Amino acid sequence: MAKYKRGDQVGKLIIIDLVKRDDLKYKYYYLCKCECGIIKEIRYDSLGRSTFSCGCLNKEINKGRLGNATRTHGMSNTKLFAIWRDMKNRCYNQKVDRYVNYGGRGIKVCKEWKENFEPFMEWALAKGYKDGLSIDRIDVNGNYEPSNCRWITKEKQYRNKTSNVMIDYYGKNICIKELSEITGLNDKMLYARYSRGDRGERLWRVPQK
Repeated sequence: MAKYKRGDQVGKLIIIDLVKRDDLKYKYYYLCKCECGIIKEIRYDSLGRSTFSCGCLNKEINKGRLGNATRTHGMSNTKLFAIWRDMKNRCYNQKVDRYVNYGGRGIKVCKEWKENFEPFMEWALAKGYKDGLSIDRIDVNGNYEPSNCRWITKEKQYRNKTSNVMIDYYGKNICIKELSEITGLNDKMLYARYSRGDRGERLWRVPQK
């Protein structure tokens, strides 16, 4: 049943063993050693989802590691908070332009991230977030959750999108990159059209001069 094996590293935590605790509410825990040296038992269901350190990562965050501080999590004015807010808007706010390609397709944000910014923040920092990177879903049809997300450059994210977005071109299922090669139209323009909802011949129409 173990998700991780001895020696695996999750954020700043290195797995020592899987421990069964009949005396506690939750039966299974991972015994972990944090990079800071502290050894701690972490609930089986929270490791890799909302917990990525012994707690020292949050202390680093609260010292203002990524910018302006507030009385809550200190991140409201940062790019990372904006990424979290925009991620939720794409999935749940029908008034935003990109909802049709996310929430409109059934894409959701996992409960831990949707309800609280701090678990998302801790996951982001443990996974190497820095300003200039974008959140990317490994499975473009999957949800926003720790197992399906990573941080990549905007350029790589764009290449992934133009390679993974599939369209019907006269009965043939092709990606936007292929459509660009067939029609001679700029792939960035094609992707911009696709993002605003153009489909069929409207997608690959030749611009009027």
